[in-house]
Amino acid sequence: LQPKVEESKEKSINVLPEEENGLLQGYLQSFYKEAGDDNTKIVTTLKTLTKIIDNLIKNPWEEKYRSLNTTKVAIQEKISCYQNICNFLSVCGFEDQGDSLTIKGYQGDVLNKAFNAIHNELKENQERFGVKVRSNFDAYQEGTFSTTGNKLSSGPTETSQYNPEYINKLIEQEKKLKQKLMERKVEDRDLVVFNTLAGTHDFKKVIQEYDEENKKEDEIYEEKLREASALKLLGDNAKSQKFGNKRLQEYQKLTKVKVYSTTIVRVKFPDGLVLQGRFGAREKISDVYDFVSENLLDQGRGFYLFKAPPKKILTEKSVSLKKADLVPSGMVFFQWEDEELAESSKTISLDVARLQDKVK
Repeated sequence: LQPKVEESKEKSINVLPEEENGLLQGYLQSFYKEAGDDNTKIVTTLKTLTKIIDNLIKNPWEEKYRSLNTTKVAIQEKISCYQNICNFLSVCGFEDQGDSLTIKGYQGDVLNKAFNAIHNELKENQERFGVKVRSNFDAYQEGTFSTTGNKLSSGPTETSQYNPEYINKLIEQEKKLKQKLMERKVEDRDLVVFNTLAGTHDFKKVIQEYDEENKKEDEIYEEKLREASALKLLGDNAKSQKFGNKRLQEYQKLTKVKVYSTTIVRVKFPDGLVLQGRFGAREKISDVYDFVSENLLDQGRGFYLFKAPPKKILTEKSVSLKKADLVPSGMVFFQWEDEELAESSKTISLDVARLQDKVK
């Protein structure tokens, strides 16, 4: 059996927030008819659905809770054979991946609405379904019990985000995300050569535009990482609370620390040319030396790079660009080791003929 998600709804269903409650409740009520008003099947499916949503809310980072294997008989019989249940999960953010229903991001508010919708249906139909449901949710209670003694999870309330373990997990995940940002690999240097003496453009304005564009790309990359790791909505929920917990304040402070995953490094030559390349923030000074060497006309001659003012030769090549204060962008200067060449501003350093299409 395959998930009966309508063709036009293979991806998660996009609805306005004010429409979500009605849709979720509507799919549940339509499911009853789909199940032939068989109370045993209905309760079994609602219990399974409750567990799915509850696991996601309480363990948003656990991959095993973010995907339902629709090739498994239990999932087929309780979930994927019902189109309305598949559509219910689709509103929650699940997408049909063929052999699985997988949630990509984390719509915390929708998941809470979904849990409440199931709870309300169980509460309003206690006699019909033969279950007993607590009137109020409490995230720290063991669960809601049916008349047969089987537990139905009571689920988290809005206050569950005040759980110290929850905040500790947020801090841990935020640190991991920042670490992942710093370890980003740059596949393309996006090499550009500027002729600052040509006077054809405002060099300062041009490099400022490049810097801004790179920062925006960095932000997009971070945003995607946050969405993929469920941090965005979880973090937004936590930051919006007026809660005096010191660990929460620590988390909020941590999120304000800006981490750049990439940087633009420019190397200025005595003849007025500037070689620009894109690097990962954790790459080393040696990587910049290699980049420069690869683009020299005479790759066999010795040279060095320095920062100024004051002049500081970059001799420690194992130092990261971040530690060398070259993130999110930076300018260094090129000099030949040969004193005669170093004194002449007319010496051609870059392989301009090969880089002709890169000159701006």
